[in-house]
Amino acid sequence: MMAGGPELLRRTVAARWWGELIASDRRLQDTKIGYYKAFAKVASGGETRDRKVVVAAAGGAMSTFYKLFGPGGDRALLSAYAEHWGGERVATPDPTSRLGYETAVWAYWGHRQGWLSGLEQTWPHPSAVVNSLVGVVADFAAEWPHLVRATGWAPPICAIEDLCVATGGMLGWDGAAALLGQAARRGAADPKTPPEQVMDALRDDLAGLFPGRDAVAALAEGVDAVLASLGEVKSALLEAVTLAAADPPRPPVPVARPSRASAA
Repeated sequence: MMAGGPELLRRTVAARWWGELIASDRRLQDTKIGYYKAFAKVASGGETRDRKVVVAAAGGAMSTFYKLFGPGGDRALLSAYAEHWGGERVATPDPTSRLGYETAVWAYWGHRQGWLSGLEQTWPHPSAVVNSLVGVVADFAAEWPHLVRATGWAPPICAIEDLCVATGGMLGWDGAAALLGQAARRGAADPKTPPEQVMDALRDDLAGLFPGRDAVAALAEGVDAVLASLGEVKSALLEAVTLAAADPPRPPVPVARPSRASAA
């Protein structure tokens, strides 16, 4: 398990990328956020992810789209991952898929902040860290089911990295992606399913990571505090970092969760 606690998770590829994005030129921020919103809107409407549809929804130009999300794009998340983790682990697909990856991280970031806040308040047992991350990914997927479907049922790429770091390399990239992919698929497929039920469904997979210890029982050491902190941290994040465009801005992460029924 990782040494030093949650602070290592604040120095991941995604954490550095997010920090660079919010420190970048405001025009670049607003443009990228506009495309994230457009992708999410197109996904929520069940429309095709054709780049022309996304660009039209963003009110942008195709040249700007390629500049931001083509190979070597400005503040390109997947390029940073490919450089750090290797291209064999992190694919660098077409520009629309690249936008989808970044949109998922943007939408998930408040959940990640809530997860980290819970870990810092009470550093739990390793199994509780992993279990809670599975629950948070399932919770995210239930709130953004159309986005998860549009990105091929994949978990946010930053969550995969977090799981690799949190297990100290015990769980490799492919294993982390597979485990969190199951959580994302289950959460998005039935948004009314509570995260705890998703964790229970993955009980055998989680228990296998920590032989000799019941993975679900270990949740009591930290997962409740993690999930409870999400709303508070999302509100604090909105006050500290405003990335959305004006008239009026839609926050980069949701303040209040929709009901499970409305998300279905």
